[in-house]
Amino acid sequence: MLNGLPRLGCAALRFVDRRIERHGRAFVRPKGAPVLGENGRRGQRRIALVPFDMPQSGSNDVRSIARWHLAEGSAAMAGVEIPDLYRKCRILIDYGAVPSWAELGEKFGVKPATVKWWGQGSAVRARDSLPSQHLESLIDIVTDALPPDASPETIQGLVFGPASAFEEALRRRDPALLDHLLETEADRTSMQLILRSSETGLVEIDQPTMPQPKVTVGPGAWFRIECRSQRPVRHAVAIQNCRQIWGVVPIDIADDAHRMLAPGLNPAGEAIFMREKDLLGLNRFIVFQTEKPAPHAIGERMKLGIALDYPALATLIDFYRAQPEITRRLYLLEIRIGEDA
Repeated sequence: MLNGLPRLGCAALRFVDRRIERHGRAFVRPKGAPVLGENGRRGQRRIALVPFDMPQSGSNDVRSIARWHLAEGSAAMAGVEIPDLYRKCRILIDYGAVPSWAELGEKFGVKPATVKWWGQGSAVRARDSLPSQHLESLIDIVTDALPPDASPETIQGLVFGPASAFEEALRRRDPALLDHLLETEADRTSMQLILRSSETGLVEIDQPTMPQPKVTVGPGAWFRIECRSQRPVRHAVAIQNCRQIWGVVPIDIADDAHRMLAPGLNPAGEAIFMREKDLLGLNRFIVFQTEKPAPHAIGERMKLGIALDYPALATLIDFYRAQPEITRRLYLLEIRIGEDA
């Protein structure tokens, strides 16, 4: 360790070229810092790296500043200690960043059992030891699992830090990614709040023509949501978010194929209503419109009315992001429920 920073092997070298243009930051060995070896063997030398700011005047200038000082010899066969490696791999799968052990193995170019062996160890190999030629792949996998604005320092800290911090980062990733999608893509003008009058049975329709402020309804008030699409709707998923709770809302597509109705239709084809008595405050109702059906895990939760945990939320967001932008639509309606909203 040098000033609390881990020592990276040679395999991290190519990581710099990919990250420079994206973040304008990289890791280099400070002038005069020693190149450290393991057990005095020349073939297992490591280099202590620290981050530094890089100018944004152009890629040529940036690359001219990123100078790497490597010791003689190859570190290709040296093992890099990755704390909690097996658990981090498990977290990547649980949170949907990588679908399965099989795909994780493909990303490393090895069998799934080999990846598990790196983390679990054996009688002849220490646990949490990653062959340094695979460090670049691990950095790529972690980078892809994080929001696009994750800095090299953040990625390095998560790769070489404890699994608890790694899991927390992935837990925060999906709400952050969804917030970014809502900010950049969400249609806030095509969703209607429809209230049911308890006295007359009539409905009151609020159909804004501009991005609307948050609508307020009383606790226990019956309402439904109607979302209109200019494109024919093939599949839709609706969720409700209040604080850290993510619920699935039933949704049906109307016969005209241009309206999505939440919480859906009764057997007679009539729109039904819902109410919220417990989650008071700001509630966000979000509709995902896609050409392809949602993954099976999401479909099952929709059928059973089971709330989304973080891995399920990750699955839904990753599925939506994988759809071509021309075929996907995202809608948002914010409702304050309760007098203290």
